Amino acid sequence: MDYTISRKALEGLCRILKEDRRENSSGRTSAIERKLAENGYISLIELTDKLGMEERRGGGVIEYILQDLISALGIPTLTLCYRPEQVGDEPYPFEGFSEIDVAHLLIQLEHLGLQVDPSSLVHKLADKLGSARILTESELAVIEYEHRRSSRKIVLQVEGHSAAVETESTSHTDSQGMHCTVISSDHVPVRLEIQGPKHEAPLETPIVECSICRLSYVQNNPADERRHSTLHQERMSTINPQPDPRVIALMPVKDGSLLVEPDSPLWMHDEVLKRARAFRLEFGYDRVQWDGSSDNAASPEWRGHLFVSDEGAIAGACGFYGEAASPPELHWIWLAPPYRRRGLLKAAWPSLTRSYGEFDLEWPIQDAMLEFVARHGTPRQIERHRKLHSS
Repeated sequence: MDYTISRKALEGLCRILKEDRRENSSGRTSAIERKLAENGYISLIELTDKLGMEERRGGGVIEYILQDLISALGIPTLTLCYRPEQVGDEPYPFEGFSEIDVAHLLIQLEHLGLQVDPSSLVHKLADKLGSARILTESELAVIEYEHRRSSRKIVLQVEGHSAAVETESTSHTDSQGMHCTVISSDHVPVRLEIQGPKHEAPLETPIVECSICRLSYVQNNPADERRHSTLHQERMSTINPQPDPRVIALMPVKDGSLLVEPDSPLWMHDEVLKRARAFRLEFGYDRVQWDGSSDNAASPEWRGHLFVSDEGAIAGACGFYGEAASPPELHWIWLAPPYRRRGLLKAAWPSLTRSYGEFDLEWPIQDAMLEFVARHGTPRQIERHRKLHSS
């Protein structure tokens, strides 16, 4: 991650990192930490004092550059005050930090190679966060601390510095394995690169499309790859369906399909949704034409049908849409590849016609569907779609 920093702060940080690490004393620092634990907050003066006791290299320069580091790293500050003795007393505000933001700052400073140890505070706060689903940036840093410790690369660059300026660089690795590279211009540091001992160069992250499920995802991005894996499995279960115990329990299925309406079980709404997604992907439509799912039934305007094979697999689905003032139309129909041209739709068509009349098909219509209607549709459907196809 890259940060912009003042020249004064960068020079001071380089002075610190050039020296060997020292053994810390702990007395006064522990008292400040106890105060932070009791109050949940700490003043900037107390924090500066704490860090001055822990990071004594560079002649104590940390105390003079701390505010610039806090600003560069984006750690939020708060306006605090002690509770007045009586309501109405004039408060005395001072600048400070919450416990969670102190932890975030210490984590960042440790990544910069400074002699701080956020571990005890981090572990305490991580326990408090538990399984919280929404996190601030500082809370996320606490949650990820053990995973990212010693593995980051941070770059600090002086404001206004141009890489085009002639520079020279020096590098060294400290006793903890932190690798520092100082890039200078006219012997003045303008850029600092700090790399943890466990840092690995990031892999390329191209956007690729799965040839099977046709989902585009970012390769080597763990979250995106997990998303693809989940959707890929769903897609494969739709493309190559296996006998479903829930369907088998309902067999025999009249006319080869199960009607899915508002009061149908939610799993049926979800199975129609999977086929609606498959239809959209295969034929390049811009939206999914089914609003039911495993959480909610489809809206009253929709009726779905799940086509069932002799073995009890969900071979496909279709969706009819019709508002109160208009007859329903067949908006889409999709069959899994192994069940195409096996007579499933032909067997179900008379039942669909009895239920919805001589319904129309929403345009555009795929060539294979036009061919099917021409061969198996009702006389009105054949005539209507012949005219539309020829116009």
